[in-house]
Amino acid sequence: MLTATLSVAKPNVGRETRAVVEAFLKQQLGVNQAVNRIRYLGGEKYAAVDLVYAIERESVDDKRLRLLEFLAGLSPRTPEVEATFLRALRDGETPERIVAATGLGRLRSTAAVKPLISLLTHAALGVRREAGRALGLIGRPEASAALLKALANLLWLACRAASAQRCSGVSRKV
Repeated sequence: MLTATLSVAKPNVGRETRAVVEAFLKQQLGVNQAVNRIRYLGGEKYAAVDLVYAIERESVDDKRLRLLEFLAGLSPRTPEVEATFLRALRDGETPERIVAATGLGRLRSTAAVKPLISLLTHAALGVRREAGRALGLIGRPEASAALLKALANLLWLACRAASAQRCSGVSRKV
């Protein structure tokens, strides 16, 4: 009896999901509101199809970033979503790279390990930070080694900046 009640109470997931995505695209819903509604509906994969398509055709950076944030919030594990995040990681501006790294970490994408490792030396702190977080979430051995090396370099730079005398025992080589 409970199963029948739940199935009656649950709306058409595809139709409701599309309505939430459209409201988001019209800026009637914020990212968190839209993500929460889609998760409640269980329509992450339905929404991903629309969002990936919208990201591919969007040319305005701010709008594309907002779409990527929505997609990262949902983080459905599909090849299209992973490819979209990898493209943004490779080709996007700094804010897009940050969001893409977040999304790839949530997906625990093993295909993203090498591109994320290369971002550990990016000029922008936010990109380095999110690349490190994503690598930590992915948890591959090569990711761990790269994180330890980046940490050792960071420690060496911090000690060098503080005082060369106080940090004479710290070596840059790992």
